[in-house]
Amino acid sequence: MQIDWFSQTGSERTNNCDAGCYGVTDRSIILAIVDAAESEKAQEFSKYWAEILVQAGSNFGYLKDAEGVIGELAKAQSGLRHRFLHAIASYALAVIHIPTGEGLLFSAGDCLAGTSADNSVDLGGVNWLNSPHTANRQMSEMDETPRPASGVEHVLTRCINAKRFATPDIAFLSISEGESLILATDGCWRELSEQASGQKSDDSSALRLTWTVGDLNVHQESDTENLGTYKGTSNV
Repeated sequence: MQIDWFSQTGSERTNNCDAGCYGVTDRSIILAIVDAAESEKAQEFSKYWAEILVQAGSNFGYLKDAEGVIGELAKAQSGLRHRFLHAIASYALAVIHIPTGEGLLFSAGDCLAGTSADNSVDLGGVNWLNSPHTANRQMSEMDETPRPASGVEHVLTRCINAKRFATPDIAFLSISEGESLILATDGCWRELSEQASGQKSDDSSALRLTWTVGDLNVHQESDTENLGTYKGTSNV
């Protein structure tokens, strides 16, 4: 298997507030990506929550009943007010059963996850498995049209924060030999039109797992140390 991490600070950002994390158990591989809103502790929070996500996935492994993972995330959220009172972030978490390639996707905010038939960095052919929790999408579902340049596409209707726990959406996924699973922040998937011109305005990150037989290899291309490895032990 191959994990690739791509992350770049946006041209309009002071710091890269995205983070990724991965972990491997005897029967599961777990991937997480977090996109924190800029704040004093945004970088610290994104790394912290990415590790919490992978820890929760490692503790329970792939189960079609997702209540265990959700319960652990809710417990971790209840303690955020002590360290990250003003932090806000989007995230996506994938927990995959290694023997079958089946898995669960948990998401809140505007991080997306999808599968691709190859390992290209081009996101144009990705089959996205979830939808962003943003005000413009909510308005479109209500047949309302947002005003041009209103910025509602960046307003989150669900996220992780210290005030209250928002239950993530859950989707099933399946990955086969030679396919890739991609987790991406909105700075990556939303700004596809800016790919050819170089640096994007927002932080842009993607965590890609290519499903192949063999040992796990990890490759990073990031301007920040923001890919973590969860080393907890579990046999699930």
